Amino acid sequence: MTRHVSPTLTWVALVGATIASFVAFELDPENRFYAVPLILAVAALKARLVLRHFMALKDGPLSHRSFFDLWVAGCAVLIAGVHWLSGY
Repeated sequence: MTRHVSPTLTWVALVGATIASFVAFELDPENRFYAVPLILAVAALKARLVLRHFMALKDGPLSHRSFFDLWVAGCAVLIAGVHWLSGY
């Protein structure tokens, strides 16, 4: 059984995650290299929330939910890896 969360609560969580990402990036301008993986993790969480709650994936089959969860995680890992290899 799936627990239904109100869209407003999901939206508030997305706004909070956006503010947290901004603060993490602006907190220490000298060490932004280390803030990027944290921001990517927050972005992946936000993408998952949007897919689940606003695109009705939470009521979809387990195979679809699993595929998109892995897709979001894979994209985040790929971007983080490219960022790490760039050394910026």
